[in-house]
Amino acid sequence: MKPHEILGVSPRASKAEITAAYRTLAEHAAAGRIKVEYENLPLEAAPDAWARQKSSPHRKLVLSPRS
Repeated sequence: MKPHEILGVSPRASKAEITAAYRTLAEHAAAGRIKVEYENLPLEAAPDAWARQKSSPHRKLVLSPRS
């Protein structure tokens, strides 16, 4: 499977199309077919996380008070 990136839904999409798209997304997530790269960081690392996110680390940076 190729990696994909979801950027949004067309403003011209109908409510039914948007609902179907999100239902499909939820089904893929529930089946484990979506992988999200992430890194846990301590809350104190917030300034560094913002700077790193700007440079696109290709993973989500998750701030937690207990990392």
